[in-house]
Order: sequence, then structure tokens, then C-alpha cells
Amino acid sequence: MFTERRSGRHDHLRARRGAAASRWAGTGGAPLCDLDPAGVSGQAARYHEGEVAALSEAMRIVAAAGPVDAIPLLQQAFAQWTHRANSLSASPTQAWRVYHEGGRDALEAFLEAERRDLRAR
Repeated sequence: MFTERRSGRHDHLRARRGAAASRWAGTGGAPLCDLDPAGVSGQAARYHEGEVAALSEAMRIVAAAGPVDAIPLLQQAFAQWTHRANSLSASPTQAWRVYHEGGRDALEAFLEAERRDLRAR
């Protein structure tokens, strides 16, 4: 059961990361250094890039942690992404804020889905 739960979380994260990567690719996958001068199309790319980065981090956490330890570590990662989204020193520009907001939102959605799944059991 614990292995099944860890595998289920990892599969769930992989699916979410794949969807975020597709959204990022749909924006041209532009990194910060390739933002257009207006920053418009680049903002969406940065948001989705942040989603992919945070979900990749979450996948590493789930792969390394036991089933009991994964959720607290994921909550800690969510807190760090939230702090970065709100911190002017961690996100001094709008592009970096958008990047960290994407990561924060992706982790928040994943954790909420996990909570719903646990309540359904």
C-alpha cells in the first residue's frame, strides 16, 4: 500500500508536470533571457516554467521520501515557493514573481488534490 501510494503520487505529479510542460511549450518555452521587450508573451512562459520546475522538485521529493514523509516535505516546498513569490529579494522582477507564482500554484493544486484523495478514502 505505501509503495502504491508513493507510485500514485509520482504518477500524478508526472501527469501534472507533463501538462505544465505542454503549456510551457505552447508559449514557445521561452526562458527569462528570451522575454520579448513588452514582457507579455514571456510572462505566460515564465509562469509555466515555474510550474514545471516546482513539479520536478516535487517528483524528486516523492522519489526520495518514504510515503509518510512526502506530504510534509511537499508542504515545506510549497511554503518556500510561496515565500519566493511574495519576496522582493527572491523575486525582484515581475518575471521572477510570475515564475514563482507558477510553482506555488502548481504545488498548491497538487496538495489540494492529495487532500481530496485522502478524504475520499
